[in-house]
Amino acid sequence: MALVEELLTQINNAQYKDVTIQGIEYRTFYDEVNGNLLIIYNEQIIQNHLLREEINNIAKNIREVIKKDTRYNLWNTYFLILVNKNSFNEKYYYIERDVRNLRKYVIQNEMDILRLPFLEISNSNKKNKQVEESISFTSEKIKELYLDIRNKGGEQKKLTNAEINKILEEINFLEGDSDD
Repeated sequence: MALVEELLTQINNAQYKDVTIQGIEYRTFYDEVNGNLLIIYNEQIIQNHLLREEINNIAKNIREVIKKDTRYNLWNTYFLILVNKNSFNEKYYYIERDVRNLRKYVIQNEMDILRLPFLEISNSNKKNKQVEESISFTSEKIKELYLDIRNKGGEQKKLTNAEINKILEEINFLEGDSDD
């Protein structure tokens, strides 16, 4: 459930308000500034030939409700479909390509949250998440060293030898003990 928590954090950071719309049974958020309406479908979905139609039927029902409610713009409505990790690493992005009823985004991991254009996640935040997820560390000491260098501004400027030595001393990097 960490994925839904991360999504909710990003939605709250983007100043969306939790709203209730009669006839929509899913968590719904609205941004009064840009008029975007987000609907989160957080059900466990399974891969089968009926999945696309099931999702589209739900989207069709939501679309009909929104068409009747003049407060919301149908063209600014996004259906966010969360998929819990599965053991088969199936990709559900074909759901997004089906443009019937509502615009849909499939969210299978934190990187998918970063591609939601209406959340306006800052580029530095995106870059940090992408770097952290793409780097695999051979030991906790190396990971700690990397994070300390980054936190001391090592991505924005060249650190002096004294600054690097201080970081190495602070984390006892040169002690020679290994946690492999």
